[in-house]
Amino acid sequence: MINLATVKTDFPYQSAIQLYKKANFPSAKVLFESHETDKEHGRLSLLGVDPSLEIKGTNNDASVKLINPRGEAYFNFIKDRFKAYVKEESGDTLYLHISKIPFSGKESDRFKRQNIAQIIKQTLEQFKCEEKNFVGFYGALGYNFVYQFEDVDNTKENASLDFHLFLYDTIVFFNHLTKETRLYCTRESKEQAIKDSNEYVDVFLYAKAHEYPISEISNISITPSDEDFKKQVAEAKELCRLGELMEIVLAVLALETDNLVLLASEADVVLRRFNSFATSPKADISSVLLSIFQLVGTTSLT
Repeated sequence: MINLATVKTDFPYQSAIQLYKKANFPSAKVLFESHETDKEHGRLSLLGVDPSLEIKGTNNDASVKLINPRGEAYFNFIKDRFKAYVKEESGDTLYLHISKIPFSGKESDRFKRQNIAQIIKQTLEQFKCEEKNFVGFYGALGYNFVYQFEDVDNTKENASLDFHLFLYDTIVFFNHLTKETRLYCTRESKEQAIKDSNEYVDVFLYAKAHEYPISEISNISITPSDEDFKKQVAEAKELCRLGELMEIVLAVLALETDNLVLLASEADVVLRRFNSFATSPKADISSVLLSIFQLVGTTSLT
């Protein structure tokens, strides 16, 4: 347990994406953005910048990297608590191997099961803080992360990580309804928190926003050549890397019903047969055509 001081600083409201573009710090940043604003949803956003620790893990192996000296207390805790599982220490990075062992205890104890996720769980427990400062791990968990605790299939389509998290102690909190922006800066001393807060606010107010390329949607080709298709895949991968595209579908589109499978090129057949199996009065042929001609997915007509 360490003593921490949090300084809260309000500054003129900007949209979350504006501040994200200005936060050109050397290490990773994370944004949980609410785009729409109304009374029911989309009221809040959170931006994390300048993390102090990075944790990655998959299967039985994990790594812990010290990014900033602010994270030394957490890094040293992990190094000491899991010293029996440290297989290598290289510079500012620990490499650990923690085998998942069979579980036979009470269901309430399942989250105590030995696995690499215990690094996260036990660190959070050790540094638990009652103060509302938003300090914590932010990032991504694998789709089937639960297999670390449950006996379920952990087959993966690729070499994706089970978790990739950063420890953030510098958080910007947005209230889009009240147009408020507040920085939470947590440090080991109030004086350091005040100093760092002033520096961050200067960046958010006066730094030039990083310009990201604007993607353009070109004419859609249903039957591209092999060469064009490879170029499209390469471009889509780059858009995913930039965070501009979250999912792509690389497939020959088929329209499926209980008794009919049609390729997208047979759109005229779909049009003629639409009324024969779209019995619901809410069925919309435009959604079918959108799926066919823009290759964005399949639409069920039953």
